[in-house]
Amino acid sequence: MRKKILIVSAFIVQLVVLFFGLGSPQSAFAERDSPAKNQQIAQGIIKENTPASFIIIDETGKEIQLYTGSETKYVPSDFRSRKGDEVAVRYGLKKSRKGEMVAAVTQLQVIRPDPIRKDPKNPAVGTIVEAGEKFYKIQFPEIQDPMTYDTARSTKYIPQGWKPQEGDKVKTNYKRVPSRWGNYYVYAIIRFEKVE
Repeated sequence: MRKKILIVSAFIVQLVVLFFGLGSPQSAFAERDSPAKNQQIAQGIIKENTPASFIIIDETGKEIQLYTGSETKYVPSDFRSRKGDEVAVRYGLKKSRKGEMVAAVTQLQVIRPDPIRKDPKNPAVGTIVEAGEKFYKIQFPEIQDPMTYDTARSTKYIPQGWKPQEGDKVKTNYKRVPSRWGNYYVYAIIRFEKVE
């Protein structure tokens, strides 16, 4: 009986280690040591942006690729960077899962949001250019690139029972929230209305 308990306990410990050690967003970096060692500071304009990394051009014109993760503190807390934003960054070198040394961001602070960028009004009227199972890419007349919006069980469709498709003109009420797991915003549709 004692042997069975030990085997089951060992199995549970292995599952916990696999789940929390390998499968979590915190495991984006192989080593658990903090990038707080040898901290560097940079300031510049964001040239490219993805949910897990971005490139800034600093005041000397140098491009720096930086990676966000579970250790990244955003200032203010609801800020997530986007292309064109001016930011101040505190980062340190850290080994990635692939064994490469990367610049891991410990603090990302907005200096000035992109003054040229336009966000859609709320509510906004646009045309669906791509329809997914739980998302829609919508082109708005005042915005150059289509924006992705997520739906939820609580999303209200008008008319009731309507299934939005590519080419539909829509009026969208949404809520913009910072992602919990990455450097991006989630645009969640609250009310989705077909416009004739």
